[in-house]
Amino acid sequence: MSIFTKTGSNQQLAMDGLRNTKLNWGRTALRLHYQAEFGFVETSKGTKVDAVRLLNDTLRMELYNKDTNALIPQPASFYDQFKFDISFNCFGYCFADSKVFLPNPTKFIIDDYEEVNSENAEIIIFKEYGGFNDNGEEVYSFSHAVKVLPNGNVSFKPGINLLVENVPRSKAIHTYNFNYEIYLRKK
Repeated sequence: MSIFTKTGSNQQLAMDGLRNTKLNWGRTALRLHYQAEFGFVETSKGTKVDAVRLLNDTLRMELYNKDTNALIPQPASFYDQFKFDISFNCFGYCFADSKVFLPNPTKFIIDDYEEVNSENAEIIIFKEYGGFNDNGEEVYSFSHAVKVLPNGNVSFKPGINLLVENVPRSKAIHTYNFNYEIYLRKK
């Protein structure tokens, strides 16, 4: 487990436009407000990797109209149906084994992992094609990561939702459209 070291002051952050595709909300969406602190975690070689940590009990939700930005009053019980966990993302879970949000796992991959075949993977990282950069080179971005368990199943953190544990590999990408996988194992 990587230990989080705080480097900056606490900041109020927000996520807008969250929708549940299973619900017909019309022109409404959720906005999440929370406080976080910025800092870093370290790879096994001591390389510092930017990280963000949610401050406990600061999450507040609002339902609002997307056209007018007006709040739509709801009783507290309305928000009980949402099981969000924004305290870590898939990269924080897979690479730092910590309750942190990692914007980019590249330094962990370079320092701590080697590419292997699918059968020997401990982590699968998914990349998404992003077109071409100004130099004409193809661009890929890291989009998602899952831990491969000894039984061949996976555990992963899907966006802002709760951790999904011990499910078949096919479930790890059921809502995503990735076009490139990398299989990694600790060096």
